[in-house]
Amino acid sequence: MKEQEVKSLLKDLISIKSVSGEEEEIKDYLKQELQEMDVKIYEASGNLIAKLENGGDTALHFNAHMDTVSGEEWENDPLK
Repeated sequence: MKEQEVKSLLKDLISIKSVSGEEEEIKDYLKQELQEMDVKIYEASGNLIAKLENGGDTALHFNAHMDTVSGEEWENDPLK
């Protein structure tokens, strides 16, 4: 992934409202992006599990939250 693509992806992710309990839109976005990269996707209890295989015996586990705080009390819109 090129630098501009990474920046665009990050901008998209920041702009998606994903307050705790309302992560469906960001989950769908991430699922689509990962599928376009030919990554195997599994869903479990509202979570995405992405599996990228390279044929080796090693594995990398990356764990992250999809939810955010509301930002309603902020002066500037945190989704922009």
